[in-house]
Order: sequence, then C-alpha cells, then structure tokens
Amino acid sequence: MKHASKLVGTVGAVALAAGLTLTATGTASATSGVCTANDNVWVCNNYDPAGYNASLRVLPDSNVDGHFLDFNLVCGSKRFGDRGGFWAYSSHEDYSYTFAVGSQGTCSVWLYDRTSGASWSSPSVTR
Repeated sequence: MKHASKLVGTVGAVALAAGLTLTATGTASATSGVCTANDNVWVCNNYDPAGYNASLRVLPDSNVDGHFLDFNLVCGSKRFGDRGGFWAYSSHEDYSYTFAVGSQGTCSVWLYDRTSGASWSSPSVTR
C-alpha cells in the first residue's frame, strides 16, 4: 500500500446505500468530489491543486477485499497511470492517489481490479 494513503473524513452512509452516482461529503478535500458507488466500492474523483485526486472506499463485504487494484485517470484520449497498483482491504477502507498532471480538461478516474478483471469509473471532473 505504499502508493495509497489513508483518507481523512467521513462518508454519508445513506448515499453509499443508494448505490448511485453521488456527491461525497467529508472533512478533508480528498473525501469530497463526485463518486460512484457499486459492489461495496466507492470510486471518487476530485479537483486537486496539482491535478486530480482519485479516492476509493472499500466497504465491509466488498468483492474487492484482498484484491490488487489500480487507479488510472482518463481525460479524453489521454490516460495517466498511478505508478502501480495496491492491495485493497476493507479493514483499511480508504485509499487515494493524486494525479499531478495539471489541468487536463474533463477527466474521470478508473479503478481496475487486476485480480478479477472488473473495472469502475467515477463521474468526470473538469478543471
């Protein structure tokens, strides 16, 4: 987990239970932004002064618990990697990565599950 860092903040449980695209609320900038909740996995995208912040919340009973995951940033035809994947565990819950790429226009975060082959994307952020 050297490429993932613990997030600070709280998440609205009602929004997570809905399993819909939502706006996150929290006490730190890394926990706010636009998110998609699916399969007990919450993938978020947020503006960051250096570029875009990708964040992930792994909920208990998630189907990615113990899987090797990888963030990517997709901005039109451009793709940016995150210097490698990380192992995700529901006991850790929160992971984030800042793509320090400056303004790239409209971008979404993609989370790839390298263990199962599944993928999820966040809503787009424009900066």
